[in-house]
Amino acid sequence: MCTYITEKTEISGNGKGHGDWLHLSHANVYYDHPSHAPMDHALAIDFVNEAQGPGARVAIEMSAESAHELSRGIYTALGISGDDKMLRDPIVSPRTITTENIFGSGKGPKGWFAIRKANICYDSPQHTNVPNTLNMEFVNDDYGLETKVAVELSADSAKRVVGKIRMILESDEAKLLQ
Repeated sequence: MCTYITEKTEISGNGKGHGDWLHLSHANVYYDHPSHAPMDHALAIDFVNEAQGPGARVAIEMSAESAHELSRGIYTALGISGDDKMLRDPIVSPRTITTENIFGSGKGPKGWFAIRKANICYDSPQHTNVPNTLNMEFVNDDYGLETKVAVELSADSAKRVVGKIRMILESDEAKLLQ
């Protein structure tokens, strides 16, 4: 059974998956059968640049539990508690959150790999020209740099992605599959 629910949101940022860094314009979030992750259903996020076609994407698939952990980690790095819409305090020093036990897959430079954790930091950008970005690295330390997918998003973009993750996971269809 598939939910066929896809949530799309505009984003501002850059990402590095299986190729070089690319500008990202949208995130597609859905809960469905994964392409690669070894599970029946997964929450997938395709960070894409629609103008460059289907190959211009950074792909992540993860368990529902991992998606909840990722959402909490993003909000914590941004200084947001619960459903707050605003940052609680201005960024003074980088906040780095490591979310362990992410169970999923990502498409890196050498193809699909198992993701084991996400490093999330709200800091100065390295590949995006906005003042501060949420930097996410999805990694598996067992295999080195070839197993890393990175995304840099504006804070507003990251909040929109978390909103879409929550919307999908709280749908009746997705709850039946979790």
